[in-house]
Amino acid sequence: MWRNARIHARVRMTGTGYALYDWRTRKRLEISRDQIEKNIHLGIKAIVALEANVQHLAHQLNFDTEFEKLFSTLPEVKGE
Repeated sequence: MWRNARIHARVRMTGTGYALYDWRTRKRLEISRDQIEKNIHLGIKAIVALEANVQHLAHQLNFDTEFEKLFSTLPEVKGE
């Protein structure tokens, strides 16, 4: 009962494109043009926020040092 119908929807190819169906009832989920545009804007906003903050987050997590430590434990790969 906790599943969101849209997040866990089943995707099917139709004659006009793709359609979402409720995973439980198997009924088609409708979505309006306004909802689609709102979701696109939310997605763009999320991408911008991630791009602006991921470098700072990686630095805070000491990513470079951890990355070096991880790969220093792997056997050396020798190519021809």
